[in-house]
Amino acid sequence: MTDNLNENAVLVVPTSAHLNSETPFSLQGVEGVQITELGLKVETGAKLTPETYNVLFRSVTTLSRASNWLLGDTLELADREWGNRFSGSKYEEASERTGLSIATLRHIVACCHAIPIESRRPTLSFNHHMEAAQRTETVTEREALLTKATTESMNIRNFRRELQAHQAKKVAESGEDCAPRDFVEELCPKHIQEAQQFPKSYEFSLLRLWAENGEARKLTSEQRRKLIDCALPLIATLYDLLEQEAAEGRTYALPFAVGA
Repeated sequence: MTDNLNENAVLVVPTSAHLNSETPFSLQGVEGVQITELGLKVETGAKLTPETYNVLFRSVTTLSRASNWLLGDTLELADREWGNRFSGSKYEEASERTGLSIATLRHIVACCHAIPIESRRPTLSFNHHMEAAQRTETVTEREALLTKATTESMNIRNFRRELQAHQAKKVAESGEDCAPRDFVEELCPKHIQEAQQFPKSYEFSLLRLWAENGEARKLTSEQRRKLIDCALPLIATLYDLLEQEAAEGRTYALPFAVGA
């Protein structure tokens, strides 16, 4: 048995109509080891060799890295083949099984749909692809940014900055003014003084106060468009702030709950 076995390893699934979360799986050629929802189950007396262990190790790490892609592709397959009437129940089941919200699952599926398997970069994380799918409008634009991230070995933080710069350039070339701070201050003038207590997250604080006071319902269609254009640069700024504080061993107390 050689180390090349990992290239041909096959996940063996029991052929039963009654599979559940406790049903174990095994890898062809790796005897005495089963993969379960809670981890590896190694049978007493299992005889592993370094070669068969490598098959197991590389298969498990591949499955781990591919988990979001596999989940998204599987749900999209249900959407495509049988429509929402069938796939709706699968989203609910996937949410129960994974602990992810249905909204998060739909974001994962949208990423898988926007970036087919032949366009995915093995050296980039799923989050790189998710950011690209959410912040670009065309396939050409997305491909160029993912290629740049691959070539320059960008981590997710630097890639978000690259996307932010790309969006700012597009806005500048379009001749539209979309400075987040200027727009938010114009939108929420009554709360500027209160928001200034939180200089690092000023724009977020201003928007939060504005939303909490029920003023979001008064937006014009033009204001809605501008708010959407501003949102992604603001989110990138927040990510940078949180990552900077974490890198310095500090936790910055935001004036609101993220995700609330």
